[in-house]
Amino acid sequence: MENPSVLEAEIAELSRKIAEKRKTLEGQNNIVDEKELVKSAVQEKIGELTPTTSAPQTTSTVTPTSLPTTNLPAPTHKPSYLDSLEPSAVQRINDLVQLAVDHGLKKALADVAGDEPFLIDAFHDAIADRYYEELIRHNSL
Repeated sequence: MENPSVLEAEIAELSRKIAEKRKTLEGQNNIVDEKELVKSAVQEKIGELTPTTSAPQTTSTVTPTSLPTTNLPAPTHKPSYLDSLEPSAVQRINDLVQLAVDHGLKKALADVAGDEPFLIDAFHDAIADRYYEELIRHNSL
């Protein structure tokens, strides 16, 4: 069962970070890709919660100057390496996402810290996608 207060607090914090990033990009006359904006904000949050001694992250933090911009709507599904994961890896990622939703991102990051780097990276992608969906659901984008 989801803990609305944990999820709501994290969504509110991400909304603030996204608003700051959007303001910076729009000030530079860039068109904002909402999904990349969310991924960037989630990656920042992960960086804040992850000790510096953790495994290196393979996803890069997106800065305003490297953030992709587009006028086209995002496709509904882009092929991803996540589509080819073993069922046990998919289950692990789903469990971690649910842990983050129920108990917060910090707890899920502590739990995933000892996993293989590809699982950590897959979790980062999956949680960014989940928070993107939540931000849309809360009309926070």
